[in-house]
Amino acid sequence: MKSNERSEFEAFLDATGPVKRLSLEVGDKVSAKIVHLSKDTAFLALDAQNEAMIPLVDLEEPEVGKTIEASVASVGDQIWLTVKGTKNAGDVGSLVEGKVTNARSGGVEVDVGGQRAFCPIGQLDIGYVEDPKEFVGRTLSFIVSQSTAKNLTLNRKSLLQKQRAEKMREILANLKVGDQVDVPVSRTAEFGVFVDLGGGVEGLIPQSELGFGKISVGDKVTAQVMKIEPDYKRPGQMRIVLSLRAAFPDPFETYASQLVPGAQIEGIVARLENYGAFVSLFPGLDGLIHISELSTKRIKHPDQIVKAGDKVNARILDVDPVSKRVALSLKDPDADAAGKAIPKMESERSLGSLGDLMKAGKS
Repeated sequence: MKSNERSEFEAFLDATGPVKRLSLEVGDKVSAKIVHLSKDTAFLALDAQNEAMIPLVDLEEPEVGKTIEASVASVGDQIWLTVKGTKNAGDVGSLVEGKVTNARSGGVEVDVGGQRAFCPIGQLDIGYVEDPKEFVGRTLSFIVSQSTAKNLTLNRKSLLQKQRAEKMREILANLKVGDQVDVPVSRTAEFGVFVDLGGGVEGLIPQSELGFGKISVGDKVTAQVMKIEPDYKRPGQMRIVLSLRAAFPDPFETYASQLVPGAQIEGIVARLENYGAFVSLFPGLDGLIHISELSTKRIKHPDQIVKAGDKVNARILDVDPVSKRVALSLKDPDADAAGKAIPKMESERSLGSLGDLMKAGKS
């Protein structure tokens, strides 16, 4: 802008009195009136006291007196606007908000205040993103990782990691071993379930500490904190281990009168393993029916006899309060004994003695 052009524009602003700056952020929508055109820039009045600029290449038919709708591309000593996204939406490291508009190979496109940006799929979330299309239409916060006049690259993963680390510090300051918490189940795995402690921080309830019943994502459970320790798989992070069993009184004391070897007891099949079926007997206590105790017949897997969720009436074989184990059986001891004797009797009846066979051969 030439010196005489700038003086003319300054005179226009000075006539309005002391300037009171507007409080604007990147991405804000504004209406502005074009008050002057230079060789490559349009100067606009945001109000009677504040000016802004926009590259002429952003405008289709620029003319003095025309009011345009635009977005704030950058703020500082000068305010730049954009309608096509040719100006940077933020400095590297700054926090921006944008709407995911499209998913393509390698990541997603994001609209940040009118400027098109790109977030690589590896920087879209903390965990693995299988299908980036699930983010389309969502308005999210990002950190600017690269910013040029033509390209804006975003990173959401680093922002989430930072937020999670801050939440972890807050949780650790108020959580200790032995505390009981009411938390929702966030996801399940073969080795246990994860619960949401807040702010993206998860705790693990190992399979051995689940104790009873079927647990699904979204269920709210009461668990007791068992360990708070460094996570050897993720250096610099902490691992929180919880237990459902420990959140209840010792069932071996509470239900001692019912946990007697030889007694019949009802339960719900909680889960199946190759070696047997675990049956929920009481809150915090499962019993194991070994595969050899599921049937008098030889079976390859417990699912040939029972399924998760089945109600069963089992016989208690053994109770060990020290190791916290209860051994069960579905087999009837009388039928089992008879079953073992029958094959021998049938064998004798069908084959006979060696002498009988020889006699039969002579006749």
